[in-house]
Formats: sequence, structure tokens, C-alpha cells
Amino acid sequence: MNRPLPLRLAGRAGLALAASFALCNTALAGHSVLMQGDGRLAEVDARGEVIWEMEWGGIHDIHLLPNGNILTQRMPDTVVEIDRETKEVVWEYKAGESNGNAGRRVEVHALQPLPGGGVM
Repeated sequence: MNRPLPLRLAGRAGLALAASFALCNTALAGHSVLMQGDGRLAEVDARGEVIWEMEWGGIHDIHLLPNGNILTQRMPDTVVEIDRETKEVVWEYKAGESNGNAGRRVEVHALQPLPGGGVM
């Protein structure tokens, strides 16, 4: 039976709630979990400890890339890659300004890293 692990995230209610659900199944195998809540991105380890975080707004999707960077969203129409060490955006794709979308309302609700480094 999967049971939530005890969390030490006092004052971080959004992360604590997300972490309790994610950690039930994932962290029991010793994995960490990337998530967003309370205005930040965070990585929570199998013990429920926040081991990395930075300020960030709401998102729909998040991926850990093979190079250790994070692929996620910024604003409704922009996909970004964040260097975890510097917490700087190192690449971005503005869907609202690309591929003939200028002037149109465009929102990104999901993203997927592809083999070879592409992003869908």
C-alpha cells in the first residue's frame, strides 16, 4: 500500500500537497520529483526535502533534460530551458511570435523533449 511520506515543507502548502501525491508512488524508489507550487519550481527528494528551488510562475508541464537542465514554460506562449546551476534561461521558444503566429493568441499546454534535442 502506498502512503504519503512525512514532509518537511512547513509554509509551503502548495509544494507540500503536490509532493505528497507525487512522493507516494515515485520517491519510494529513491527518485526526486520536479514540481511547481507557491510561485516556485522545486525538486523534492525521496525524504520530502526541497533540494533545489527557484521563483517561477504557474506551468502546465516540466521535464528534466539529459543535460540536467529543466524544460518548462514561462508565460502562456513561451517554452524555456533553465540551467539548474545558474537558474538562468538558456533557451526559449516564443510560440506566439513564431511560425506565423504573430498577433494570434497562442498558449502552450504541453511540451515534450525529443531524441536529438528537439522539442515538440
